[in-house]
Amino acid sequence: MNPRGGTEILKEQLIAQLEPGSIDGINLIGSICHPSLVEKNKTNVLWQHLSYDQPNVQYMRDRKFVDSIDYFIYVVSIVYCLWRIFKSYKKLFGESVIGPTPGLDTLVVIIFAPVLAIVDVSMTWIRLYREAEEKRRKREKLF
Repeated sequence: MNPRGGTEILKEQLIAQLEPGSIDGINLIGSICHPSLVEKNKTNVLWQHLSYDQPNVQYMRDRKFVDSIDYFIYVVSIVYCLWRIFKSYKKLFGESVIGPTPGLDTLVVIIFAPVLAIVDVSMTWIRLYREAEEKRRKREKLF
């Protein structure tokens, strides 16, 4: 359970941009859904970057696990969406040179790709910063 892929690299880069200690009250879980990764004394945020059919996501079917997560962030990968569309067209039409005109799903993904990327990054930062700020304020009130 120690992959080193897109989610882990994005998580490292995000944390590197924040001030030290700014997300101490947040347990940022990167994609792997497993009860052992949940921390009861922190706000648990699952930053999901995996497809529903991958083995490390199967605990999402467990209501107890889902209830233990405070926030879910779903990373929409435009590259993955395009790859899935390409695969579906290839499955339907094979390797022939003559194929269909792009379907509405393809056009929507291409048109909204820049917007989805901006919204995804913005929402991730806003949620993480808000949670960290709330935890910092609670800590200050205690002392």
